[in-house]
This record gives sequence, C-alpha cells and structure tokens, in this order.
Amino acid sequence: GVHGWRQRRGGAVRGAMAELSRICCRQAQRAHRRIATMAMFVRLVLVLPSPTVGCRWGLTFSLRNETAAHDPTHWILESENSLCKQAWVEPFLPGIEHERLYDERLVAARNHKTNLDGFGLGWFGEDGTAHVCKSGCGIVDESLNPGPELHSALLDLRSHVVFGHVRSGTQGVNSEANAHPFVFKLNGSQFLWMHNGGVGCFVHLNAYLRLQVSPSALAQVRGDTDSELAGALFITHLEAQSQHRLKTPREGRYSPENVGAALAATIHDLAALDDLIAILEVDSSTCKAGSSLNFAVSDGFTLAVTRYRSCSTQAPPSLYVHSAAATRGVLQIASEPWDRRSDGWDLLTKDEMLVASAEGAFWRQCLSPACIEDTCFT
Repeated sequence: GVHGWRQRRGGAVRGAMAELSRICCRQAQRAHRRIATMAMFVRLVLVLPSPTVGCRWGLTFSLRNETAAHDPTHWILESENSLCKQAWVEPFLPGIEHERLYDERLVAARNHKTNLDGFGLGWFGEDGTAHVCKSGCGIVDESLNPGPELHSALLDLRSHVVFGHVRSGTQGVNSEANAHPFVFKLNGSQFLWMHNGGVGCFVHLNAYLRLQVSPSALAQVRGDTDSELAGALFITHLEAQSQHRLKTPREGRYSPENVGAALAATIHDLAALDDLIAILEVDSSTCKAGSSLNFAVSDGFTLAVTRYRSCSTQAPPSLYVHSAAATRGVLQIASEPWDRRSDGWDLLTKDEMLVASAEGAFWRQCLSPACIEDTCFT
C-alpha cells in the first residue's frame, strides 16, 4: 500500500516508479490519493534550476493540395529577418505590446535573442515520408554565416510542408538528437513535431511524464528534452483515437479533427502539471510552475499549431500567422515575421490553436478561458 511504499522510498527509484504506475491505474474516485503519491515520487527527483526558455521556429504549409511544393530558401536564409538571423538578432515582435497581458520583462525572457544550441529542417517527400536535417551546432558559425550543411540541405529542398527551428537549449545537451523537429511514426503515418517554450519544472516531472506516454511512443524518443517527450505524449493521445479515425481522402490518414483533438489533449495534460507542482515542497527560486507550449505538428496532410502559456495571467512566446499568404494558398507561421514587416502578420491569441489541412480546411480554436478573454479584448 501507500504506507508501505513510503517506508521503502529510500530504495530503488525503479520500485517507486512501478508503485506509482499501479496507483495511476486505480479508479477515478481515488484521484486525491493518486495525486498525493505522485507528489511524493516527484520529491525523489534531484532539484535543479528551471531555466528561462525560448526558441524560434517557422513553417510553410500548402492549403490547396499536397503537391504544391515551395522553396523555403527565402525565409530560412535570405529574408530580412530569416530564420538564420533569428538565431542572433534582437527579436522583432510587432503588436505584442498591445496584448492584454503584455509584460516587458516576460516578453524578453520568452523571446530570446540568442538561439544557437542547434537547428533543424523538416519536410515531406512526394511519397509522404518525413525527412529531417538537424545539427547540435548553431545555424550560423562564429562569424554569423550559415554553414555548408544548411546550404546543402536547401539546395534541392522543395516540399508542400517545411519546418525550420533554431534552438535555445533548456533541457538536454546540445546534440543532433535534441535538435528540432522530431519525427514520430504511428500506424503508417509520419509526423513532424517542434516546440518553442518549455515544460515548467520538467526536471521534477520527467519520470512522471514518461509514465503517461505509451510504450510505442516512448520507444521513439531519442533525446532527453521536454519537447520531444511532449511529442511522444501527443502520439499517445493520437494512438488512443486509432479506433475512431475519420475517413480522409487518403485511406488511413488521421483527420484534422483527430490531430487537433490530440494536440488539445496534450496541451491540457501538460498545463495540468501546474496543479501537481503547486503541492510539491520545492523552493520557488529553483522551480517556477508554468509551461510555454508553442507546438507545431504535421503529417503532411494536416497542420496544427498552438500558442499557449499555462499561467492564465501570462502571455506565451510570440507566434504569428501571415494572413495575406494564406489567401494565396500557402500558410506561413513563424515566431517572428521573417520579412521584418508588420503588414499581413497577425499575432495568434494567447492559448489559441490553429488547424489546417491540405484540402483547405482551416479553423482557430480557443483552448482556455484566457483565450476567449483575449479574443474579446482585441
């Protein structure tokens, strides 16, 4: 029982994890007891600081069909505020000062100037296979020039979906495995996943989160970041919908509704961790509850992105959508406008999700009451 487990907590952590796993499978009416046991388990984890978080990313997605390939060289390499420049120049954040929850100090903390802890590109081939080119090094060298690896990757890159990411490391070492985007596979589908932000107090919650991920999804995790584990949690939620997949033009694909529902469930699971942190005996100077969850995921047919901060009184990192480009059939979404202009770029609302498909489906959805408040505010 729980009393016996407490007596043995000085033993192996693996034993504690096994006991926690059994507790988590009990009936819903024992929820209070389960949360208390989780808190005890988390206290066994080494207390380390939770650093400020932030990255930069951008993507293009064809809204009209899966064969409308485009060249990403301009926004990754050449534009006035290209992804390469977002690795080292001051952030360009038009309109963010007009947000209801604007806080100059937090804006600076969540939108980094320096993002040189790795980079990656992701795209889909004509056969639907997800490809990545990643590195644990910065996207530019010490002279701030893009390296030959990036030029080589862009040489023949043409795709209807392209992800680009520059990393500011918060959890995990600087390595290719920890660079974004990540690739996950499920029932014949392949997904690209990337993240800007961080899971609050992740060092305390890593082991617990791993217990929430399905074995098949966890087996695909190669690095040690909160971002990749969050992607595995998304796959776990999507896997749970496998018996209820809606038909799409290509048999076997997950529908936009499925992808959106799985991403929303992932967000809500991670946001709920704030309640667990609140009951832990952790020094507030070493661990701050609250997660920034700007995610992007695509299987080449559907795209879903979020701009989310679990604290209802705080704004997430920036994320913009180019509305004018969307009318031309190409969805452009980025942490910062890559042409360094405010015209045509709209800042997504706090706690908002955007879902789109290659057949033209498109909707925006609030994931919290704070989003609804902001929608009314604007």
